Amino acid sequence: TIFRELQKKNENWYAILYMLCVLEMDHDEVAEKLGVSKDVVYARLHRARTWLRKKYGEELDDILT
Repeated sequence: TIFRELQKKNENWYAILYMLCVLEMDHDEVAEKLGVSKDVVYARLHRARTWLRKKYGEELDDILT
């Protein structure tokens, strides 16, 4: 459910979290796969985490860290 909501909100955020959490890729692999810099991955990840915390609360800390 959370991933579905995230995908509706922002495809880029969804792709990054999916690759990191589900596929267990590292940040370098994600950046290469998406054709962006590692800094862009970190920035998008930060925005996604911020949105998820606002929407779903602090209980997501365990999932996202």
